[in-house]
Amino acid sequence: MSEWRNTTHDWAGSVDLDHLARIRRNRGEFAPGGVAHLVLEVLAYAAEEAESTGGGRAVVTVHSDGSVSVADDGRGTATRADGHGGFVKKPVMSTKDLRFFDSPEPEKLPDGHPRRGVPVTELSPIADDGTTGTTVAGGRRLNVEVVR
Repeated sequence: MSEWRNTTHDWAGSVDLDHLARIRRNRGEFAPGGVAHLVLEVLAYAAEEAESTGGGRAVVTVHSDGSVSVADDGRGTATRADGHGGFVKKPVMSTKDLRFFDSPEPEKLPDGHPRRGVPVTELSPIADDGTTGTTVAGGRRLNVEVVR
């Protein structure tokens, strides 16, 4: 994996536990405004995908139980062969985004707060329905990413 080029996330590990602990200790800094900011973080990834592929669609749903999901019709999360017969999923939302997290002047989201690529949990596959894309869903903290 060392020969893989890291552009947005470091492929060396699937979860950065120290980074996640830092996020959880400093929620006010990394998720100012709570769920609304986290939705903007997720939509920023969908917008990048759409920009690079010439279009796309994302749907934000607020469910009756107060949970929120964001679904897009992009390519889905990248995977790479690990050279030992297995596959590695791009560690989106479980490691820091190398482009924004430690940048002295990160990109601003529409709420005026910095884009950080807030990570929280491991990727979980969902049933294949013949489409591509990513769905991020969770409770009031929007903390589970599901990929298809």
